[in-house]
Amino acid sequence: MHVLWKVGMTAALLSSLVAWAADAGSFTGQWAGTMTGRNGGKVEVDLVLKGEAGTWRMSNSSRKGANPCLGRDLPVVVVSRTDTELQFDVNGAQVIKGCIDNRATLTTDDGKTLKGRLNDGRTLEFSRR
Repeated sequence: MHVLWKVGMTAALLSSLVAWAADAGSFTGQWAGTMTGRNGGKVEVDLVLKGEAGTWRMSNSSRKGANPCLGRDLPVVVVSRTDTELQFDVNGAQVIKGCIDNRATLTTDDGKTLKGRLNDGRTLEFSRR
């Protein structure tokens, strides 16, 4: 009985370690960040990723109501990923014509922060929630 308990505990521990290691390199989850707006100001962005898809929601308290794209969940599709780099497309025009349609390239050193740019050069910074 004692041997079976040790085998069971070892299996449970290994299973937990494998799950932890797989999640450590994962971009799945909720991210809060900022994007440089077209006018140079900061726009808040909530990014939610699950597998190969997700949502991008922008907000800017100083321009509330001025931009119909703010406050809407815009679709995201992951194009590529490695352990340290993520590329995805924000397909905002699928929701409202004229909303952001751009590719983002982000990198991480620690799995807790993402930094990068959109294809048009605007900067992005995110922290895992």
